[in-house]
Amino acid sequence: MRKEKYLVNKMEEIIQEIFSELIDTDGNAPIEKVMPLLLFRKIIEKIDAINILYEQESGEPALSLSRSVIENYWYFMFMIEKDTDFRSLSYYYYDKRNTATKGLSELDYHIDGLQKYIKRREDNIQAFKMDIAFYNTQKNKCITHKGLSKILKEIPHEMQLILNTYDEYIEDYNNKINVVESKVAEFKNQINELQKNVSSAYSNKKKYQNTIQRLKKNSQFIDVRIEIDNAKRQYKDMNITWYTLRTGFSSIKQLSSSLNLVREYIPYSSLSQEVHSSNASRQIIIEDEKISLSSLRDKDGSGLALGIATNFLSYSIQPFLVFYNKESYFEEISLKMNAYIK
Repeated sequence: MRKEKYLVNKMEEIIQEIFSELIDTDGNAPIEKVMPLLLFRKIIEKIDAINILYEQESGEPALSLSRSVIENYWYFMFMIEKDTDFRSLSYYYYDKRNTATKGLSELDYHIDGLQKYIKRREDNIQAFKMDIAFYNTQKNKCITHKGLSKILKEIPHEMQLILNTYDEYIEDYNNKINVVESKVAEFKNQINELQKNVSSAYSNKKKYQNTIQRLKKNSQFIDVRIEIDNAKRQYKDMNITWYTLRTGFSSIKQLSSSLNLVREYIPYSSLSQEVHSSNASRQIIIEDEKISLSSLRDKDGSGLALGIATNFLSYSIQPFLVFYNKESYFEEISLKMNAYIK
């Protein structure tokens, strides 16, 4: 087993142990205690994903995940630095509120699309009904003309040939009516399914709305709400996020600087090129005045991402273990990692 896999598996094992200890008698985990754990686990989750990409010899796409590792490392270190209970609640509040707000917007977009599709299908059905009415009219004309053969005693030969075709016309119109009616039934079924999706979307909207209302009323978040109001008054033109509260930080760079980790913003900034797709031109390779495209898969890219991510995980392991009173594991992990290096 490679050292990166060992770290992921070992830390996940410790995380599960700590989480089980945090569960109270009611089966709940206190937000103030569990949020640092969850942030640390995001680091493990990303490295696990990078491991998979590395094994598949994926290239630079893995770098965006290593950037996320750095970001979660900063958040974790900031959360446990001081005022942990408040920062944990603030993170949770913003996470749940933003998820609900974005969820409502996505559902509104989804519902609008569904309702437009339902309207198109309803219009289709109306058009089909007009077709059916036309076919029925034409069929009835054929039936009427066919009935003349029962009244007239003598019919010219040419007219007899025409009358003989009415059965064929009637059968043809019946077939057309059946085809269109099956389309009508199919579209009605589609509308029923779409309406179920609309009802489900409205039900999910209600859940998000209830989440927002609970966050607004829950006394557990009263300090968070107070600090949000204070920040809005104090920083009117600032995008306020969870780490802005009680700090005034407007960016993750300020957050990293407050932790004396501003030097680490250099690789973070470089990795942002992959996240924001501002490095597409690097796929062009020029050698000996010949131009070509880089390999779609490049183990060097994912190897670099894995190295960066593993370094930041190593920086956070001891603070994590100390925070949760699991320092005894540190020596075991250190010995194991040293064995890998040898």
